[in-house]
Amino acid sequence: MSIPLLLQDKVALVERYVAGFPDLQRRLLVLMDSWCQPGFDIKDVARRYPEVTSLSLEKLSPKALSRQVLRLQERYGVAPALCPNAAIQQRLAALRHLCHKRFVEVREQEGVLGAASRGLSHRVWPGILTAHCRVHRHIK
Repeated sequence: MSIPLLLQDKVALVERYVAGFPDLQRRLLVLMDSWCQPGFDIKDVARRYPEVTSLSLEKLSPKALSRQVLRLQERYGVAPALCPNAAIQQRLAALRHLCHKRFVEVREQEGVLGAASRGLSHRVWPGILTAHCRVHRHIK
């Protein structure tokens, strides 16, 4: 249906194509939502369409796709139950943000303020960066 256009980053064209056809809109959202599921690799789909695949598939990452799916879901008035993977991606992004705020930013502030007050910032700062990198790797 619209896979070749999506692989070429022609989402606006696909949106115009399905405009006014609720069944096609739902099928498009189900397809795009299936690409948001954990462990899905868009490169597997791109291999089936080598003649139309654009050079950059970053716009079809689960993060970017979930944003598009949620936007189209709202535009088309489709039930959220039809797009569970995009909703999960949205919740995971919110959790990552909260974890970052709590564990990384708070530690950085505590470490810098405490070290500055003791005059040890040149010794503590590398440790904070190391902790930041460790926490960041485990969250993703």
